[in-house]
Amino acid sequence: MKRFGLKAKVKEGSDSNVLKDYIGHIENTATYDGNVGLAGHNRCNQYSYFARINELEKGDIITYQTRFYTRNYKVDNIQTILETDWSLLEDTEQNKLTLITCIANKRVQRLCVQATEIVGNDLQ
Repeated sequence: MKRFGLKAKVKEGSDSNVLKDYIGHIENTATYDGNVGLAGHNRCNQYSYFARINELEKGDIITYQTRFYTRNYKVDNIQTILETDWSLLEDTEQNKLTLITCIANKRVQRLCVQATEIVGNDLQ
């Protein structure tokens, strides 16, 4: 398990105005139950919150805390997608956290990291 200690505010929206200062909650994705989509910069920005997202590995634990709840998720999918591919942001029955960021020198591609909520106390 890797610990990055990332603390950042999440703001609704995923356009450049939001992402310059915040992690953006991707429009039309869940805010609680279902598939929560988040976007962030990983370089060339004062607030490059996703700078180390490429270091995540399957099995790593992500704790997502809001003022209303805290959930733990286990990374189970890491892949490169096209910037126009929204399929991994579709709603799901399982609670998922989907993180998306750019890939250096690949303008039309994105890195997508998905994690599924850990049910119970099994954080291994």
